Amino acid sequence: MCHRACFAFCFALSFFLLLFIAFFTPWYSLWSYYTGKEHHDSSYFLLFYFKIWSGAEYYVGKEKHTMSEWSTWSEADVKHAEGYYVAALVLTGLAALGALLYTLLIVVGLWHRTTAARIHERIAGFKWIVLGVGMAVLVFNIVGWASFIGFPMGLNEDELMCSGKNAGKRWCHSFLGSDTDSFDINYAWGPNAGWVCAVIATVPGLISLLLVAMVRRSSLHAYDAINA
Repeated sequence: MCHRACFAFCFALSFFLLLFIAFFTPWYSLWSYYTGKEHHDSSYFLLFYFKIWSGAEYYVGKEKHTMSEWSTWSEADVKHAEGYYVAALVLTGLAALGALLYTLLIVVGLWHRTTAARIHERIAGFKWIVLGVGMAVLVFNIVGWASFIGFPMGLNEDELMCSGKNAGKRWCHSFLGSDTDSFDINYAWGPNAGWVCAVIATVPGLISLLLVAMVRRSSLHAYDAINA
């Protein structure tokens, strides 16, 4: 039977996995496609990734022929947008590492009775240490995805993708939206899988914290047994 320690571990593990996925998947995308009869197959995608050697991946599709081209942040000349992106990803990366530590602490210090007994004999209030680590990780996660909402401000400051009279009405001033111009070209922009995973990760992270906090004092041991 899965007790509170088991559930806390499951939610903490989900927390870590979602943050891990978030770090290695694109956080934002811009795309356009034509609805005119002569260009109904033409489309353009721009997915923003965070990688040491490359910052953005460009997908161009036309008449069912697709090719990809990589461009570094410096080549794309979007330094302000890079600042928002890197800051959010650094916080998310730290949160992922912290979530891994948090998960291990739950297993070793709160779930496994033998190791938990030994740890609590040496470290008073170990449960609150675990809780503090989990809270710090959750804060890093929330600050990371919340700060990324300012990403369009970075694009607007760089001006490379915000030139022209119409661009400013789109991704340069809003985080999510869509638009169609007079040439029947549809535009859409918004967060991608990475940012969504980071936001969703907040839920299992919070639930695991509540489970850890709801530990009852065991009558058989001198420590807080989470599955007592």
